[in-house]
Amino acid sequence: MKRNLENFSKQSTLNNITFSESNRERINKRVSNHKKGGLFVIWNPKILSAAVLLFLLAVPVFIAYDSYNVKAPGTPEETPNTIKGPTPEATPLQPPVRELERKYRNFINNQETTDNMKLVEYNTKEELINDFAEFVNRDLAREKVDTFFRETDSGVFIVGTGGPTTLFPEKNFILEKVNKKQYEVVQEQEKEMTGNIRLSITYHYKNGKWKISNRNVDNLSNQP
Repeated sequence: MKRNLENFSKQSTLNNITFSESNRERINKRVSNHKKGGLFVIWNPKILSAAVLLFLLAVPVFIAYDSYNVKAPGTPEETPNTIKGPTPEATPLQPPVRELERKYRNFINNQETTDNMKLVEYNTKEELINDFAEFVNRDLAREKVDTFFRETDSGVFIVGTGGPTTLFPEKNFILEKVNKKQYEVVQEQEKEMTGNIRLSITYHYKNGKWKISNRNVDNLSNQP
């Protein structure tokens, strides 16, 4: 193109059109700059269009990804290995035999009374049964209250029966597992008045605690 310009310049001179040397250099410089920027001028709109298209395609993808990962307010964070569903009820390995027997013995034998054996803290059998049922099955609590206490218009009194047969925790006894929520204790005892006996005590686990559910005494002296 520069050569064409020089020829054109020569022809112009022949036609009495005069190009100064400075004008010729200015024209050559503009032509050179046009050649250098030509590639950018041709490709820049294409690159720009492609970039815009990629951006438009990326926007909905980003929005969908962001909405998927954002939790709703108040949503608890989940940790790996999270177990969903009802939690299994935890049960102790064994009932607290000695503690329950101590409570049972004290409740019947160690009530505070007046000189005539009237209970100080209770006015009715039902009040006794309610407290007894904290660690003894309610049916058993009612049975034992009826055996060892009597109720009159004046209040509740202890019946002189000699007291209940209780476990000797310092002596040998057998603790047998019936299932994970039921155990049984068996102990053979020798008494002067009744002879040899077998005491059996059953424990049940319910509502988060162990309770005495049954007590039975067998007289071994009368057995063949």
